[in-house]
Amino acid sequence: MTFPEMTANRKTTQDSDSPDNYNMSEEGLEELLLRLQMEELDQTKARSTGKRREGEVNDFDLALEIFQAELESLQTFRNDRRMVKSVATALMEDNAVITTLINQEEAARNDRNIDSQFSNNHKDVAQEKQIQLRKL
Repeated sequence: MTFPEMTANRKTTQDSDSPDNYNMSEEGLEELLLRLQMEELDQTKARSTGKRREGEVNDFDLALEIFQAELESLQTFRNDRRMVKSVATALMEDNAVITTLINQEEAARNDRNIDSQFSNNHKDVAQEKQIQLRKL
């Protein structure tokens, strides 16, 4: 369905234009508008088949190519932005888990250090006792 068809099928009452009646997020609206522009571009390209010499491009066709490149660039930007938001959300949601894991690792490292110090001190005391016993 093209944009003109969608607008023709819309209710004409004043309340139908209220933003509360449209249950669409800003991202959803952007997606819809971009898709509609791509569809309209495809339809325009299909209708604009004229006779030209091979390799010759008229201004209208060039404008359509530039517009298509802009729409594709916008779609790439939107996909990148969606990915960044997803990563940021994941980091924020996982922050508590990551902090807990870091704290557990630090506690384990401290325990290993204490154990190592205790073992070294215990070995020194044992060696001193052996030396004293040999002297007797």
